This record gives sequence, C-alpha cells and structure tokens, in this order.
Amino acid sequence: MDLRHIVDQVLLNDTKVLVEREREIMSKVLHHLREVDRRKLYAELGYSSMFAYCTDELKYSPDQSGRRISACRMLATLPEIEEKLDRGELNLTVLGLAKSYIKENNLTLPEQRQLLEEISNKPKGEVEKMLAPDFLPAPAHASTQKISKTQTKVTLVLDDAVMEKLQELQALFSHTKKRELPELIEFLCTQELEKRKKSCATVKSAPAQVKNQTRAIPTLIKKALWAKAEALCQYPGCHSRHFLQIHHRVPYAQGGTHAIENLRLLCHAHHARGHFS
Repeated sequence: MDLRHIVDQVLLNDTKVLVEREREIMSKVLHHLREVDRRKLYAELGYSSMFAYCTDELKYSPDQSGRRISACRMLATLPEIEEKLDRGELNLTVLGLAKSYIKENNLTLPEQRQLLEEISNKPKGEVEKMLAPDFLPAPAHASTQKISKTQTKVTLVLDDAVMEKLQELQALFSHTKKRELPELIEFLCTQELEKRKKSCATVKSAPAQVKNQTRAIPTLIKKALWAKAEALCQYPGCHSRHFLQIHHRVPYAQGGTHAIENLRLLCHAHHARGHFS
C-alpha cells in the first residue's frame, strides 16, 4: 500500500479511524475466543488447550495468545472491560497485569471493578508500580543458567535506585548501540576492566621497603602486587579471581614488612589456610 500521495490531515484522520475500528474488532475477537473456549471447540480440532489453538491455529505469538485468552476470560465476569477496550482506556497488556494481580490477591468482584477503574487510562509502567507489592525480599544471589554455548541467562533483582542509574546511562548512550541493557552492561564491564589493566600496567615495580612503615599497605605496593599476580590467587594451582586478599608471608606483627617479596595475593579460602612457602 502506497500512502505517499495522501495529504497530512487526511492521513492522520484515517489513522485515527482505523485504530478505532481495530479496537472494535479486538472486542469481537475476544467475544469469539470466549465462545470457542466455552464450547471447547479447540478440542474438535485436535488441540489440547486454548493456548495451543491460538498459537498453532490462529498463528498468534505466545505473548499475544496469553493476553487474548486472559482478556476473553475476564469478559465473563467483568463485561465492562469491552467498553474500556473500545474507548482505549484499557489494553490487553494492562489487563494481563490486572488479571495476575486479581489472582494473586484473590480479589472479590467489587474489588476487581474498583481495580479496573484505578488502572484505566494509565500506561503500563504506572500500572506495574501500582500493582507491585510494597516489599518483596530479593534473592541473596543472582541466578545464572547456561542457555547456549556462548550465552548465559542471568536473573537478578535490582533496587529502583540502581534501575534509575541504569536508565540514566541508557539515556546517555541512547544515540549508540549501547542503549540496550545487555550491550550497556558489556560496555561498562569492558571499560572497567581496561581501566584496571591500564592502572596495573603503569606499576612496574614497588620499593622493597617503605620507611616509616605502618600496618596499612601503601597503594603503590598494592598495585604492584596486583599487577605481578595478574589479579589471580597466587596459591599454587589456584587461579581464582574472587575475594582476593593480600597476605604477609612473615606476619606484620612478627616484623614482616610490606616489601612485595613478603606479600602474596590470595583468595579467601587460601588466605584462611595461613602461610605457605
């Protein structure tokens, strides 16, 4: 379809009319899906569920199928949804959020109607905040799952303050290919690693002894040790990079110095084992 010949105002008017028709058609689709579901007609076609019927027979994506099935079933108890969909006050995504909230909180019918009023004409992000629990304990650790030879799925919970910082960084890099979270995280990791490697590379050596020595190890010596160890545990056979600590071969309390020859970089487990030769 070539629309380049249509003048601006006509194009805008036609678009608005089509969107209104699209909403009307959506309501009709939901009513038809509801009746197919009620009669279990999907079974006549050999499908085990409405979801399979929607994805395989009607060619909806899994997300589209889930939203439509959820909405058509809500119509049975909340018929006012149809008018709100027709007027654009609600959409299928927001209805899906409401459906989950209703189920989780076992809302009564009056409470469900009140909820619909509260979320009408509100964008998805605002509705998500409205329906989010006041407090949900975060998992102690992020979970990881290997999903391919080159990819790992990471699931974690972030505070809103951290998300705001990430979103601010996304905005700063919005004109580049780093605007999506995976690319942004990769960029930040690479940048920090290069910064640390550069810092270590500038430290070629450290003094063997420090005058007026205190218990605190001078920064220059720390950097020299990290560069020498290449940020790896120096215990024989161990190459851990986690929870590295500086260990004195001759303890400071026994006269050991901060000379780099007297220091080793060890992971927490091997540091706990004490001295090693």
